[in-house]
Amino acid sequence: MNICNIDTIAKQCGVSKATVSRVFTGKGRVSDQVRKLVLLKARELNYRPQQMATRENIAIVCEAAIDFLGEYGFAQVIIGYIIHEINRLGYQPLIIEASKIDSLIPQHTKAVILFLRDETITDYEQQLKNLSVPKITINRMIPGVHCFCSDHAMGVKLAVAHLSSYGHRRIALVLDNSKNWAGKERQRGYGEAMGQLELPELPAFTYRPEFSMIEVMSEVMRYRATAAIICGESIGTEAAYAFNILRLKVPEDISIISSERPAFSRWCNPPHTTIDHNIQMICSELFSSIEKIIAKPDMDPLIKIFPSKLIERQSVASVILN
Repeated sequence: MNICNIDTIAKQCGVSKATVSRVFTGKGRVSDQVRKLVLLKARELNYRPQQMATRENIAIVCEAAIDFLGEYGFAQVIIGYIIHEINRLGYQPLIIEASKIDSLIPQHTKAVILFLRDETITDYEQQLKNLSVPKITINRMIPGVHCFCSDHAMGVKLAVAHLSSYGHRRIALVLDNSKNWAGKERQRGYGEAMGQLELPELPAFTYRPEFSMIEVMSEVMRYRATAAIICGESIGTEAAYAFNILRLKVPEDISIISSERPAFSRWCNPPHTTIDHNIQMICSELFSSIEKIIAKPDMDPLIKIFPSKLIERQSVASVILN
């Protein structure tokens, strides 16, 4: 019986064993032409790299592996739950950069969970089409892909209704991203809620890396907002810092509702009222469905949207009219 190994791949591709190793480990430079040749031959021979041979995997695809070490945002909140659930099901979690999607071997990768920005998903569209395994997104809507999402519009509507019940009329919406699906849903929820309550709709304030939350909150105050809904896990910490720099007292000067971060929100001064997207529920439902998805890779895409809820703490107070 012929046994396929790295020597076989190298010989049939006319390259060195070191080159084949670089293709599979991602360490060192290899031309796209050689990388595609090696991966094609590996698929033909049903070869699986030794470092990936322990278990079938579920891949977590991001634009850069370093993303998970950067700014504390949604991906960092949910990744721990996902890795735990993948291990619990007996699969190997595999974090891989989008540029290396071609290195995934369908015989051993049972599904991929995509953490790609809406703005750049088209950059990898062809690679994803070529990958014949089920694809899943969380809090992103991509045609033909299984989607598990929070109801972001509902979260903002709950926040507007709560602030309105305390007498607030000038309510600002602050976004970490206004262009992705979640940002658009939040704006839709804000517009509908403000319209139903006949409140004046303020422009959406969007955080940008070249500015800080100090500039954003300064702009919010120039619009005479008495309350702000701050959407996005990644900007809550900076917002709290901005309040201190601007000498804004919460909730005396401005009432705040932010995105729930269990290790942060309740320890703010004062503890923040938050929109909770119930990440544990999303993960639980995703992984209760994933074996069905893996068993029927050609099934129609599942689209599940989960309700948000409000956690009331001490960052909202009745408005004081001058």
